[in-house]
Amino acid sequence: MKTALVLLFLISFFSNAQYDNTYYSELENGITYLNGTKKLYPSVLGGHKIKKTGLAFLTFGIVPQESKPFLLFSKSSQKVDEQKFEFNFIKPVLNDLIVPEFDRYFRDAKSPKEFLLIKLEKNLRKDIRYVIKEKRGWGAKIIAKAIAFSFDEIEPGVFEVTPNTKLKKGEYCFVHQDILSSPNTKEFGFFDFSIE
Repeated sequence: MKTALVLLFLISFFSNAQYDNTYYSELENGITYLNGTKKLYPSVLGGHKIKKTGLAFLTFGIVPQESKPFLLFSKSSQKVDEQKFEFNFIKPVLNDLIVPEFDRYFRDAKSPKEFLLIKLEKNLRKDIRYVIKEKRGWGAKIIAKAIAFSFDEIEPGVFEVTPNTKLKKGEYCFVHQDILSSPNTKEFGFFDFSIE
């Protein structure tokens, strides 16, 4: 009987609960630029280029083969003119309670310190951009072109991010640092952009 009453109460509570549209639509995880007026949308991996070597085959993986995950197209469709970004780490609010929801792109990040800014390697002939190099035999992942950045919290959960050196013309992305330890790079979102 008590279980039935508890279930009835919970069903009633959640059926009457409503999202506060202001919080939900304006304050959510994401990266913006141009003073928060433009949003960076994440891309997902287009695939992996595997570089097999004779040594990797002969040594049964002791000498690693190289895997290079890539994004489709040699240029991002998102063009950025400025060098400042805003990271928003706000969750949707349900009746003044934080709604627990795993964000596959932001993971459980609480600040930009958990992200990498990477310069992507373009391959014009194949019309793709390489993200990282992964040595399959040893499980090591190498990012050769990570770029240092600084950040300031301008309000709770909102950070202004500025690269320490001016970004030159090219292709870039923000990605969560978990990519260095995760066995599956397909789970990540790449906030890619072009500087022209």
